[in-house]
Amino acid sequence: MPFFFDASPSSSYRYSCRTYSGIVATAEYIDTTGTVPKFRTREGDPLMFKTPYFWKKLHEPVYFQGGRRRKRYFEGWYYKVVFETCSYAFIPGVSYAENDAHAFVQVLDGSRGTSQYHRFEIEEFSSTRDEFGVTIGRNVFALDRFSIDLPSLSADFSVTEPILWKSRSFFSPGTMGWYSFVPFMQCKHGIIVLDAGVDGTINGEPMSGGRFYLEKDYGVSFPRAWVWIQSNNFDRPACSFSCSIATIPFAGGGFTGFLCGVLIDGELYRFTTYTGAHVRAITISSRELDVLIKSGDLALHVRVERRDGADLASPDVGAMKGRVNETLESRVHVTVTQKGRAIFEGVGENAGLEVVHPELLRIK
Repeated sequence: MPFFFDASPSSSYRYSCRTYSGIVATAEYIDTTGTVPKFRTREGDPLMFKTPYFWKKLHEPVYFQGGRRRKRYFEGWYYKVVFETCSYAFIPGVSYAENDAHAFVQVLDGSRGTSQYHRFEIEEFSSTRDEFGVTIGRNVFALDRFSIDLPSLSADFSVTEPILWKSRSFFSPGTMGWYSFVPFMQCKHGIIVLDAGVDGTINGEPMSGGRFYLEKDYGVSFPRAWVWIQSNNFDRPACSFSCSIATIPFAGGGFTGFLCGVLIDGELYRFTTYTGAHVRAITISSRELDVLIKSGDLALHVRVERRDGADLASPDVGAMKGRVNETLESRVHVTVTQKGRAIFEGVGENAGLEVVHPELLRIK
């Protein structure tokens, strides 16, 4: 029989649960790593219930977060594929701007350094709740496959062996951790798939042996300033790097926050604001970008070789009227040390890079 739980626990992981018929039982939360809550009764019997959608999308931000929001809101997914001969980013999304609500699919051709913005009626957007899925016109996006049907591009892809960024605990969901519970944030960020294999066709040409990455953003506007770096094309498997450093308006002021993850042989190392890590230095020139982050006895040093890219539309109060230059042709050098000893050194090819008003980033 399905159960639901009250918001106030009798202890840190103990909840008062009751059936729809009103039978009350005490249940203990027993899984602090998964995205779906699991409980057992005091007697040890498991409780099974269907996860409410609000809880599912909190712990699995890939799902559509917009709900009934129809003003000053955007949401977009970032599907990146890299093959030996080409690289693309496909960005499906919705824009609920004042008097201009619409859906879109952006395409960034990393090899050619070009971009396209394809606009659709908002009624052509739909999403599913049971298994993640988004449809915009005849373009279909899921976790295990996606297809592109645009005037200048037709493609089908299948994704294999994805490595996900999972919630740390019941109270630290997704990539944002406890910041996921903070209302009215300007923009929220979710890293969904750190690394996966991808095969498919592009305009009828078979493609195989590629790498796939998936993230998303949603909210009102992009930050005033940020640096974004990403690559999962290292010379060893199950390795990936993603880092966002941005200005965060908060409580009438603001701070520089960051979300960085390094996947090393399948193990994720988190360097984030909410885990107590600190950005120690950012140095930016026209040719390179250097970042140093420390977290306890771990240190993350990143050096990026900059390349020219193409302009993408970005959200401003829900409207896709901003512009940000992005490349998929940078190279990132990543070093992770523990107590001064290197535990990872790697070079990521086809790195995505965005640098926007870095002079506004405040580093303590």
